[in-house]
Amino acid sequence: MYSVRSRWWILGLAVSAATALMAGCSIPRLPTPHPSSLIEETDPDEQPRLVKDFFLSSGSIWNHKKTFRKDMEDVVVLYFVPSNEPPRYVSKTVWYDPMDIEYSAKRQTHDLQEESKTGEQRDPKGTRRSHSVSVRALHDHKPGLWKVELFLDDVLARRKRFSVE
Repeated sequence: MYSVRSRWWILGLAVSAATALMAGCSIPRLPTPHPSSLIEETDPDEQPRLVKDFFLSSGSIWNHKKTFRKDMEDVVVLYFVPSNEPPRYVSKTVWYDPMDIEYSAKRQTHDLQEESKTGEQRDPKGTRRSHSVSVRALHDHKPGLWKVELFLDDVLARRKRFSVE
């Protein structure tokens, strides 16, 4: 089934791995799953079925974050993808400071007809939406553990906690 050469190659690979383990070297880790693919706990008052994706970042959709530093990031961006996006709906984010006092609220109407007039096209799999706030403004207000809530048509979809340093 295997040639003599490939048998020696497989044996050499196994010996190399065993030697590396015995010598205290580490074997490279496999990449971890994308954070949005991990199962997240939700509070009983949340309706997670309203969104397909929900995460915080400093601007890149590839760099999910839970900690934001005023000297490293400019903004906290909440990205979300509504499930079964209706033709017209309102998204609202409410940002709470570490004392659980409302700091800011952002409201946006998403209307398919208005979007098509400006040339925007919705993704059939779900359109990525975002709301953002300045890291420096949050830090200057009060560093610590913050919270943001996402509402779709006044129904709490998700809640996320994050720290500002």
